[in-house]
Amino acid sequence: MILAPPLTTNPKTLLVARTALLRAIPHIKETWDHKLYLQCISQINLTLGRAPLRVSADSDGEEEDEPMSGDGEEADGKADTTWIARVKEEEKREMTKTEIDLRGYMSNLIKESIRVS
Repeated sequence: MILAPPLTTNPKTLLVARTALLRAIPHIKETWDHKLYLQCISQINLTLGRAPLRVSADSDGEEEDEPMSGDGEEADGKADTTWIARVKEEEKREMTKTEIDLRGYMSNLIKESIRVS
């Protein structure tokens, strides 16, 4: 459902798709995959007969429209913006830590290479 648009608008199909997406959201929220979360919310909006969220290419997953709330009302097609902000912050913090560790390892590797020479 996420990778391809629905071929039919059968109400039962939309209900099953919406139920599956709503059941997937708690599992997605256990990860840092905010882009997949926004795709699910867009698909839920499609199953409700609304326009999907528009995500700009340069915004790194942030919505252009702001029909969002911070209270996690995914069933109504509204994204949990507090979760998205928290996950983006954790992702940024982890990336910074990983980059610092990588620089340290590279520095130590260069020092060891000079010492061995």
